[in-house]
Amino acid sequence: MRKQLSALVVILFLTSGCATTATVSSTDELEPGHGLVVMRLSANARNFGFFQYWQGLTITQVDVEPKRDFVIGLSRKGNARSAVYFGSLPPGRYRPVKFSSEQCGAMCVSSTITINESFGEFAVESGRTTDLGHVVYEEVGYKKVMMVRGASLSNWIPSYVQEHYPNIPTVAVGAPYQGWQDDSAITRSLKIAYDRVRLTSNGLLRPTEASDGSLLFGSLLGMVKQWQPGKPMRYYDTGMQGAVESVVEVKPGFWLAGGESGRIRLSRDSGATWSDFGSGFPFQNIAGLHVYGERILATVSNSEALSIYETSLEQSAWQKLSSHELEFKFWTGVPIFPESFVVGGNLVTSLPTNRLVVTNLDTREAKVRSFPGSIFRFAAGADGVLRCMCTKALFNNPWNSDDLGETWKPSEHNRYMWVPHFTDDQTGYAVLKGKFMKTSDGGVSWTTVADAPKYGTQLGHIEATGDLYATDGFSFTYRSTDGGISWEYR
Repeated sequence: MRKQLSALVVILFLTSGCATTATVSSTDELEPGHGLVVMRLSANARNFGFFQYWQGLTITQVDVEPKRDFVIGLSRKGNARSAVYFGSLPPGRYRPVKFSSEQCGAMCVSSTITINESFGEFAVESGRTTDLGHVVYEEVGYKKVMMVRGASLSNWIPSYVQEHYPNIPTVAVGAPYQGWQDDSAITRSLKIAYDRVRLTSNGLLRPTEASDGSLLFGSLLGMVKQWQPGKPMRYYDTGMQGAVESVVEVKPGFWLAGGESGRIRLSRDSGATWSDFGSGFPFQNIAGLHVYGERILATVSNSEALSIYETSLEQSAWQKLSSHELEFKFWTGVPIFPESFVVGGNLVTSLPTNRLVVTNLDTREAKVRSFPGSIFRFAAGADGVLRCMCTKALFNNPWNSDDLGETWKPSEHNRYMWVPHFTDDQTGYAVLKGKFMKTSDGGVSWTTVADAPKYGTQLGHIEATGDLYATDGFSFTYRSTDGGISWEYR
C-alpha cells in the first residue's frame, strides 16, 4: 500500500518545464484589505543551492473571471538553504502555478517548475495569514521533480515576521491560520509523502564528534544524523523544518542543534526527544555551534552581518559578544557560508568574502583580520594552522597562517588538493585527482597511499579511535582504519 501511495504522489506532482519570468521581491507590508500568504520551500537535493534562485512563486486566483496571476517573491532572511515566499494578496481563492527564475551573467538562463493542479488550493481572507506550510521538492528524473507539502509553520510565523517584517500588524500573524483547502485524501497522501521525504533528509553538514566516538551531522530537512563507523546511519527528528546547520554535544547525551531561522533545539537523551533552547536570540541563520569549557558559542548570520553569541547549558539566555559586517563583492568572491573553528583558546570565524574575526575566548576580545584573497574554502587543522583556498587574482590558491590570520604565506601543497586535513603538526591527508595522499613532514612532501574513495572529498578523523573518515557532504560516508590504505563505505 505504501509503494502504491508513493507512486500516486509522484504521478500527481511530477513537474518540469522552461520559460521566462521577471524577478520580483517579497511584499514587506500588508496592503489594506489584503491577507498574508507564507510558504517555506526546501530542496532535498544535491544541488540544494539552486532553488534559492526560484525568484517567484506564481499563483492564480481561480474564483474570478478572467483569472488573475500574482507573483510572490522569495525571501532569504534568516535562511541559508531554504527560501520563504511571503506576500500580500487580495481576498479570494488561489492555487500555485509555478516557480520561476532567471539568472544572468554572460547570458541569461531562465527556468520554470510547473505545479500540477492537484497540488491543492487555498483561500486568502482580509487581515489573516494563510499558512501554506513546508513544501519540499526532490529530483526524481530528468527535468522532473516531486513536490510534497506537510508541516504547518504556525509556531514559526510570529517570530519570523516580528524579526524581519516589523511593519506587518501583529493581528495579521495571530493564530489561527488558514491552510490548504482540498480533498482530505490528497492531503493525507501528501503528508505521508512529506514525512517519507524528511526521513531521507539529505546532507552531511559540519560533522562533529560525540563522546562515544560517533559523528553527528546536520542535514537539509531538520534531521540530525549520527554515524557510528561500521553501523547504519541513524536519523533523529529535531522538529525543525529548515536545515540543521550545526550540531554539537555539550556533554554526554546532551546535543544542541541549530539551523535556519535562529532556532536551537536541545536533546537530553542523545536525540530521542527535543525541545527549544535559549532566549534572546535573533531569528537568523545559525552558522555554527561550539563548546568551550562550560560555555556554548554560536555564530549567527544573515546577508548583512555575522554575530557571535554565548550562553551555558544552565543559563540558556544568549549574550552577544560581537557583531561584524559581511562585505560580499561580486568580483572578489563567491557567496559561501561562514565557517568557525575553536583553535586553542580562540574562536576563528570567516567573514565572507575576505576577512576573518578571531575572538579570544578568555578575554572575549575580537580582532578582525584579512585573508590573502577572497575565500573559496577555509578550515583549521588539529595543528592550529589556518588554511584557505583564496583568490588573490584570477585563480584559487592554497595559503597557510600559523598566527591566527595575522600573516599568510603560500602553501607548498598542490592547489588541486583543496584544503588538506591535518591530524597533528606533521601528519596530513588530502585527495588529489582520485588519489589519497599523505604527508609526514607538515606538508613539505606528499606520497600516494591508495585510490581515494569515489565520493569522499571531505576528510576528517575521529579522535577517540584515530580512524579517518571521508564524506561528500551529502550522502556518502567512508571509514579507514589503516591510514587510508583501504576504505569501508558506511
